[in-house]
Amino acid sequence: MRVQEFRDSISAAFQMVIDWSACVCNEEREAWRSRASLYRASFESADCSRASTRDRDNYSLARQQLASLLEETKQVSSAIQQPAPAARATSQSRAAKYNSSASRAVRLGRAARSAMRRGYF
Repeated sequence: MRVQEFRDSISAAFQMVIDWSACVCNEEREAWRSRASLYRASFESADCSRASTRDRDNYSLARQQLASLLEETKQVSSAIQQPAPAARATSQSRAAKYNSSASRAVRLGRAARSAMRRGYF
């Protein structure tokens, strides 16, 4: 393998690690996991005889991070499949609590004074 191809595969592995944090739902995480496991198979076999020690260090770091994320997702996916305990019902919604709070009254008062100074009333 050429040195540039080796470096490109390392940067692709690092990008795969970064992409994990962009997943927002379980479907995206499962899709990422399947892509990462397929990529990991080809990435593990990557080798370059002319790679520098820095390239080899980056390779081992990317390999370690990718492996740890794949192991972590296995544990998380098995934990997600278990049913969550039922949440307690609250008497007021979050918006209702904010609307009745003192901080909203202060903000409304400031907005009214500002509007009066500008001549809106």
